[in-house]
Amino acid sequence: MPAAEQSFLRELVKTDSVYDAQINEITKKESFEKGKAEVEKYIINNLSVNNWVGIVQNIEVKSEPVDYVKVDVFLPIGNWHEAAGPEYTNPMFVSLVNPKDAKLMEAVKKLQKGDEVFVSGNIQKNLSGRINFINYTDGIRDLESFKSLNLDLKLTDIKKSNGIKP
Repeated sequence: MPAAEQSFLRELVKTDSVYDAQINEITKKESFEKGKAEVEKYIINNLSVNNWVGIVQNIEVKSEPVDYVKVDVFLPIGNWHEAAGPEYTNPMFVSLVNPKDAKLMEAVKKLQKGDEVFVSGNIQKNLSGRINFINYTDGIRDLESFKSLNLDLKLTDIKKSNGIKP
């Protein structure tokens, strides 16, 4: 796993640990807002993703509002090879691939749920120049966990790892 990915995951785990240690809702809210600002700053300073290790969670073909393929890739925390696999408490990249992008479409066609992959691209900012914090835990929107953060990744490359290290 690349050092930049390890550093990012450590930042998320650290931020969640500080939040979880809070004693009441007031300090939790303060901790969450501070953690959100720190994580956002970290992401903005490190938008580029190069050969990060991930696990394909889902591939969907969509047609609204335009045709695209949605690819969800979990970032594993800890030794996922010994576990049952990443869960919804892992951070995830959500990528929308234009079907006219022949190179990416060929790469995505070779993938299936559960494949270990290397992903490259850029984490996207919203129109106001900030990072969208979209978190889901067990299908329920949960804005109080950084480890279940979903980030919009403008995918430039995705390939099976085939047991190779990046």
